[in-house]
Order: sequence, then structure tokens, then C-alpha cells
Amino acid sequence: MAEDFFYGSLASARNAASISKRGMALCRVFAAVPKGLRGIREKAGLCRKEMSMPMGGSLRTLYLLFFIACIAICENAAAADNAVTAREIFAKMPESIFESTAEGLDDKDKQDLLNCGRSEFWEIIQETPDAMVFSNLPFGEKTMGLRLFRNEIDGSTFIAAGTMDDPVCTIEFWKNDAFGRLVPVDGPDEPAISDFLKKGRKLPRNAQATILVCLDIGGVVARPVFWNKRGMLDIPLDNAVNFKWENGKFEKEITPIR
Repeated sequence: MAEDFFYGSLASARNAASISKRGMALCRVFAAVPKGLRGIREKAGLCRKEMSMPMGGSLRTLYLLFFIACIAICENAAAADNAVTAREIFAKMPESIFESTAEGLDDKDKQDLLNCGRSEFWEIIQETPDAMVFSNLPFGEKTMGLRLFRNEIDGSTFIAAGTMDDPVCTIEFWKNDAFGRLVPVDGPDEPAISDFLKKGRKLPRNAQATILVCLDIGGVVARPVFWNKRGMLDIPLDNAVNFKWENGKFEKEITPIR
């Protein structure tokens, strides 16, 4: 169900919202540079020159340790300050993320969705800080999703956008870095067909498989499509393959189905 979409994303959103503002305030007060780590490092060089003046060894050491601690606080706070929302990312993304749908999306539709939650062909049916779900109008038989994956190490955000509830899915991956630059990136590697089958099992003769990486209710998953020269095949799977977001990257998980 769409209302169950990405409940796990709420936890990461709360973590982003709980970032300590005191750390960033300390950076600004101590370094007196309001425009990020580059200025802080420049200030660090200045302070080292100032410390070359005659000063007691213990006092100089204490001052240096305090300054290093402040830089660490600043860097950690800046890396963690990635509380960009799914709505803000959707506003930045190109309308082409909907091009695989029959309805498509133009700039007017996009602005209507952002301002009213509804356009001529789409409506927002679910939204959290980390995810948005769109359903086509008037019948609602097609669903598009957008999901954020936050990297608390470098402050970037990984984005997956694509069709949902569709046997043959489409998906795009993007990255919004700590400076707000949005660029397309590669997604996780497609798993081998053997990951879906128990050990020693082989596909029927003449059966072919295409592995798709898709956006699903649980996040990013892999899904095989089987076919032969006569058409599509229905072949039961032994394992499900999901991609768990961990430490700023996707990790493959294989879970037995039966």
C-alpha cells in the first residue's frame, strides 16, 4: 500500500532534524567565517601564524587543541546538516524523471504539484521528509516514487526516483552533495541471477532473465524478469534481493523466500 511507503525514512528524517545547531554556532563564533569549511581552514592557517608569537608552551598547546576540536565540531556539523526534504529535491529535479510514464510531466504540472498537491495528470498521495509518492489521474493505477537516502558522513543525499508497482520498472539515481549540487549517478550493481535461486538450481532450458533495479515499498530492490522467444515466463524465486542503505552506500541483502 502506498500509505506504508518508506516508514523507515521517518527515522532518518528525525535524525537530520536533531542536528546540533550549537556546533555550527561555535564554528561561526570561533572562526568568524560564515561560509563553510574553506573559510575555517583559512582561519586555521591565520591562527597558526598568530600562535608563533611568544607564548608559554602549555598555553600554546591548549589553544591548539581547542582549535582542532572546534574544527572537528564544524566538520561533523556540516556533514550532518543534510536535512534537505524530498519536496525540495523534487523541486530541483528535471521533469524528465517522469518521461517513462504515459502522462509525463511538464513544468506547469510540476509547479501545480508543488503548490497544490495535484496537477492535470498527477497527485501527491503520500509525503514525508524523505519520500514522495505520486499517483496518476484519474484512475490511480500507476505510481511514481521519490526516496532520499542520507549520507551523514559527507552531508550528501542519494536520490532514487522511478515507477513503482510495475513488473517492468524504470529508475534513476541522483546525488545532491553537501553544497546543493544535483547530479545523476550510478545506482547499485545488478545482482547475478544466481542470487535469486537456491544453490544448484538452474533456469529452465531456453529461459532468459533480465535483472531490474526498482523502487519498491521497502526501498531499492532487484527484480528479475524471465522470458523466452514465446514471451514472458513466470518462474518462482527462492530468494529476494534488496539493497540496504548503510554507511553512505547500498549493500546487497539476500533473503530466502521459502
